[in-house]
Amino acid sequence: MLEQEIYLAYEPEERLAMAYTTNAKIYPVAKIVAGVFDIYWNKSYEVPTFDALEVSPEILDQYIGVYVVAGTPAKMTVIRTGSTISIGNGGTPIPLEATAPNKFSLGPGVTIEFDAAKKQMTIKRPQGERVFTKEN
Repeated sequence: MLEQEIYLAYEPEERLAMAYTTNAKIYPVAKIVAGVFDIYWNKSYEVPTFDALEVSPEILDQYIGVYVVAGTPAKMTVIRTGSTISIGNGGTPIPLEATAPNKFSLGPGVTIEFDAAKKQMTIKRPQGERVFTKEN
């Protein structure tokens, strides 16, 4: 399920109303709303860049493998294609977008964090976290 966000603001002195809604939030609503008001009041505002973070193949290669949750049938496979890693559990692998050298976004509200030293991958969702361990 996609994360949905609705925001409504009204400034009576300015007679200014602003409404915002999304069903696939990937950027903090507070920053969007603040940016809109900064532009309205002619304050300096820098449009954010949404360039993907480039992670070296040497670092990405540390994350490649099959990850499991002990005592369960849960299994995820991480592969690398060029400068991108993808994750899957038998179907078509889903590309991950790097947000830090060891952190990746799988989509709105879902992040994946790798700890190469511990051979772990943690999938974080609003409902909670699940830690997977890399098979040898």
